[in-house]
Amino acid sequence: MTNEENNLIQRWNDYCDEVSASDQIYFNDDEAFELLGITIKQILAAQKMKRYDWDDKYVVLDGYANPMSFNKLEDHINLDELITYEQNR
Repeated sequence: MTNEENNLIQRWNDYCDEVSASDQIYFNDDEAFELLGITIKQILAAQKMKRYDWDDKYVVLDGYANPMSFNKLEDHINLDELITYEQNR
């Protein structure tokens, strides 16, 4: 994990908090499971639907509070929205 990635995640999560969005990004680890209340049952269901992989770096919750994992921040972060938000602060 690079400082650049950590910084981008922090900026995105701050944006989500500000606009009351539930799209925060977390590292795919035990701490995220505990913080988000993710159960093994949810993980297994998401894995079966190919929405979760144990080896991915990041995890988010979809609109139904189901886990989704991914490796590329650009796949989840809307950079245009984030830039606009930061310019208007």
